[in-house]
Amino acid sequence: MILRWIAIITVAGVIVSGLGVYKFFEIKATIDAVEEQPEYFETVEAELAKPTTHVPKVTALGVVVAPQQVTLRNELPGYITAVNFQSGAAVKKGEVILQLDISEQLANLSSEEVRAKLAESVYRRGVELRKSDAVSEETTERSLAEWNVIKADIAATRSIISRRTIRAPFDGVIGIHQFEVGQYLNINTKITTLVGSTKERWVDFSLPQFYGELAMGIIVRAQLIRSYDQINSAYFNATIIAGDSVITAGSRSRLYRALVTEGAQQLTHNASVKVEVPVGQARLLSALPVQSIRSDRGGQFVFALDPDHEKAGYYRARRIPVSVESEQQERTLVVGDLNHGDLVATAGSFKLYPGMLAQISDRPVITTTKQE
Repeated sequence: MILRWIAIITVAGVIVSGLGVYKFFEIKATIDAVEEQPEYFETVEAELAKPTTHVPKVTALGVVVAPQQVTLRNELPGYITAVNFQSGAAVKKGEVILQLDISEQLANLSSEEVRAKLAESVYRRGVELRKSDAVSEETTERSLAEWNVIKADIAATRSIISRRTIRAPFDGVIGIHQFEVGQYLNINTKITTLVGSTKERWVDFSLPQFYGELAMGIIVRAQLIRSYDQINSAYFNATIIAGDSVITAGSRSRLYRALVTEGAQQLTHNASVKVEVPVGQARLLSALPVQSIRSDRGGQFVFALDPDHEKAGYYRARRIPVSVESEQQERTLVVGDLNHGDLVATAGSFKLYPGMLAQISDRPVITTTKQE
């Protein structure tokens, strides 16, 4: 019986050992087959981190102001006898824009001028007669006084004529009006606006005191606010020429005025503009496409791609923490341990993890940009 059990155990051991050896070689073959398979990789797009000079800026709302602009009003009431301008037309300094009725004043002026000639003649005869004591000194002085009074009346009448004649105080473009000949104007009626034809415009804007006081002479950029094609709207460079002497109590902001020279005539008086104001020193940052920035609980990061020295044409993903400083259209300016010229994964970067093998679909070319 003992020999029988020994034989059974021996046979079972041989069978188990054989199965173990067989399984060992089977697993080893599988492992060898797996090791012979190429390492898994992802295909991504990449771009070089471009060094870009960045100046921190804030955006403020501003308004365009014409250096020469006035609202024309009448000092005296009266009926309109002539309208000498069309809405939106250009006028020259001194041109009559609107004429009120001055027929009474013109008649008075003619009468006063005749009286003035007579008074002058009487006075001059009196002066000659006074030399021979033919008239008294009192008579001569009285005739002089009468002449002076008449000349004063002439000046007063001419002043009324001038105040009833609305003239352009400077060269410019006239606004819209709704007046006709025969219409009666009350005193201080708004007639129209006149904007000077100057080659300059001002841009007034306010900046919170948090950003400190801006220096005179720095350059800001103004852009017209539009409901369409805002991205392609032109920018106008403006030089700060003045800052208000006080800070407003309500908003704690200071009012600044900037001068626009080039292209200023494209800016309409009272138009709203967006003003980009530099509020810090220039720094050299890295410019990357927006899709290259990833984020998780650890913060924002990018994947740099380092060449794999064992596999030609392949790269290893390396995680680099970054901080986004500014976004400009499709570009993002970041600061971190990223070196200028590092190859950074863009489209497809979400598929990567640290140390992963990657292939680039289109190898970029090194370029350098400088942004004002």
